Formats: sequence, C-alpha cells, structure tokens
Amino acid sequence: MPERPRALLAAADTDPQTARPAHLRRLMEYVRDADGIAYFTRSRELAFLANALLAGCSVQSRPFTPQEASDAAASICNLGLEYWTATPPDTFPPDSFLIDHDLVTAFTVGWSVLYQDVSVFVAHQLISMLDDVRCVDGDIQRGFVTLRRKLALQRDAGTPWLARDAAEVLAMLDMTAWISVRGLLDECPVVPAALTAILERRTTPVSPTAFDFISTAAQIADIRTFMRKLPDILSR
Repeated sequence: MPERPRALLAAADTDPQTARPAHLRRLMEYVRDADGIAYFTRSRELAFLANALLAGCSVQSRPFTPQEASDAAASICNLGLEYWTATPPDTFPPDSFLIDHDLVTAFTVGWSVLYQDVSVFVAHQLISMLDDVRCVDGDIQRGFVTLRRKLALQRDAGTPWLARDAAEVLAMLDMTAWISVRGLLDECPVVPAALTAILERRTTPVSPTAFDFISTAAQIADIRTFMRKLPDILSR
C-alpha cells in the first residue's frame, strides 16, 4: 500500500491558497479533527484508489510510481469534488462534506471529467484541426493523415490515448506543442510544464518531463485555451 498522498497536507512553506489539491486537503483536515472513523475510511479509500492506478493505469505511457499514484488519486478526487458539488456554479462543498460522502464517488466524477473534457476533447479538436491543415512537406502531410486516422479510430474505440505515438509528427513543427499534446493525450491526462509555459508566454527552458496532475476546473479551462491556440502555434 503506498504512502498516504502527500498532496493532502501542504508543506510548512506552501501558500495554502495555491497548494493543490486545496479542496480535498481542506475537507480531509476537517474530517480528521471532527470524525476519526470517517477520516480513517476516507484515507483507506484514497489508498485503494492509488493502488487501482498503480495496478491498471499509466501516465506518460509508463506505469505510475507509488508517489505519483497517490498524488494522482488526490488530484482526481479534488477535481471530482469541484464538479460533483458545483451547483450552483463556483460553489464548493462544506467542510463536513466528507463525513457523509465517499472519495470513490468523487474520483469517479473526476475521472469522467478527465476522460470527456480532456482525452476525448483533445482527440476531437486535433481531428478537426487536421481536417483543415495542409503542409507542403510531404512527410509531415503524411504524418498528419496518419495521426488523424489513428485519432478517429481510437476515439471511436474509447481509447484516444492509443493514438498518442502518432502525434510525434507535431514535433517537426513545434517541440513544445508536441510535448503538451502528448501530456493531454494520455490514459491519465496531465498538464505538462511545456503547456503552462506556452500559455504564460515564457521563453525560459522547460523540462520536457515535468507536469502537474489535473486537479481543478481552472486547469481544464487552460487546456481548452491551449487547444484553441494550437493551430496558430503550429503554423508559425
């Protein structure tokens, strides 16, 4: 069983307003102080979810490490809590929410958001983009055709991440954009540091392997912004 997710509690020097996943951490801290049995149950649920990711999922087309699985489980639960309880919009669950609600359901909601609003959305956007793009370089154009065909096939099969390797053709146009797309088009989608650098218009070096797990609706909005900008990025 992996360690308890370190993302639940912020480090001493971490701004509690910016540390992720903030909502899950807040709710777990309340349950810890208010109901020891509920806290024990929620902690066991997090461990179960982390083990499920370790056993049956991948990130960046490789197995999770135990710590990554714990962090991912916490992040996806946080995302699920935002979407599960966002009625009316921009409201978040009360501090006592996890006394009577389980994290497996929160994870299920979060995972559904990742699948529909990231994996399927990114595949659909790439297919639409490739319908219109033309390149004078024959190798690149053939790569576009292959990528579009594989994306359509795997999207319809419900496994868009299996077309991930065909996205390598994008590296011939923009390496940073390619790294970003690979992170989004994965079984467990993530936000690569490269994508954040593009949106923030940073020109400093970025690690090609650095990423954040998706834990907030704001990150989903950033992904949509990136996909809108992608055609212009590739045409520069």
